[in-house]
Amino acid sequence: MNNEQKIYDVVIVGAGYAGLYLAQLLSQQYSVCLVEKKKDLVGELNTTGSTLFNQNDDIFTLFNFPEELILTKYSSISIQSKINKVTTEKNMFPWVLLDIPALKKYLVNNIHKSAYIMKGSEVIDIIKHKDSYEGVTVKNIDTKEEVQVKGKMIVDASGSSDALATKTQMRIPRFKSQCYQVDADIDIDFDDSHVQTFMGHPFCEKGYAYIFPISKKRVRIGTNSIYSLTGNKVGIEDLFADFIRYLNATPTNIDNEVKIEVFTGGVNKNNSKNNLLIIGDAAGYISPFVGEGIRFAFHSADIASKLVASYLESGNKSSLEQFYSQWEKRFGRTFRLSYYLQYILLHINDNLIDSFVYKLQKVSRKHPLLLFKFIATKNTFIDFLRIIV
Repeated sequence: MNNEQKIYDVVIVGAGYAGLYLAQLLSQQYSVCLVEKKKDLVGELNTTGSTLFNQNDDIFTLFNFPEELILTKYSSISIQSKINKVTTEKNMFPWVLLDIPALKKYLVNNIHKSAYIMKGSEVIDIIKHKDSYEGVTVKNIDTKEEVQVKGKMIVDASGSSDALATKTQMRIPRFKSQCYQVDADIDIDFDDSHVQTFMGHPFCEKGYAYIFPISKKRVRIGTNSIYSLTGNKVGIEDLFADFIRYLNATPTNIDNEVKIEVFTGGVNKNNSKNNLLIIGDAAGYISPFVGEGIRFAFHSADIASKLVASYLESGNKSSLEQFYSQWEKRFGRTFRLSYYLQYILLHINDNLIDSFVYKLQKVSRKHPLLLFKFIATKNTFIDFLRIIV
């Protein structure tokens, strides 16, 4: 195929969860070109891989993903500050850890064979013509050859690389958080149905740390911090090492090392410009309070698929402008409340975080689902008032 001469219906930049799922949905009806910088679409782990599982509005029910993609199931979670700790009751935290390689393979295998996938190809520029975007300029990582990939519609699903957003002067979410994570065997006995999270400690200043058991002796463990708010010059790997020392643990058989940056601090409300749409992590569609991104990546791709199809059929760019209103219908108030809570927690000291966790503990006795609702981004205004008043 002479890629330089073909004009695709849709050019998708980024083969993460949002990009892969959008390619799967649109390729059944439209010509799609998917551009990915990495050479392997499955690639290395770049997420905790955790998501909601409540047989109501999870990705398995809504998007028909097979439950065989689940690696581990959980039933409870705790948040620990320096002094206080709050834990959900058993079976009050329906959450799972996904088999990420299997998930990505599943997505790739469901992209229609007519879709053109450019692996090992980096988008270095966006091509503009009058009041629209004609496509992107792509450079092969190995050969350094540059080609133009043209499309009627451009979708940026590039995660937090924000390349297209900055090139089009579009606003991006306010902060970037850094995360360092590994899978490892740990010489501590864990309840493999229980997730542990930590706030208000030096090793997770302006962020959090977490332990997702994979089995009784193997865990996915990491730290997250927003450096632009801390003024801390200590690297994220050093904070992770401090976390390990705090646990008095010795990790062995380490693999799946992850060091990534993700947007946080609110979503991009105006995530379309002309015939360009930004979705998923690239537009900040990631849970503010806990950083869950997978579920929201699929939701953003689902919304985008319908709006892109409407635009391709009608040519009316106002279709793309409906993204935020469609998002509001699904998550609106709960997502905003999570952002407000995140903002508060990022601007208080560790002593006040201790007080926050104590308040969560106290209120959770009367309202056992409260902690789950905040972590699942299902909190209501009443829930919000219960913990801040």
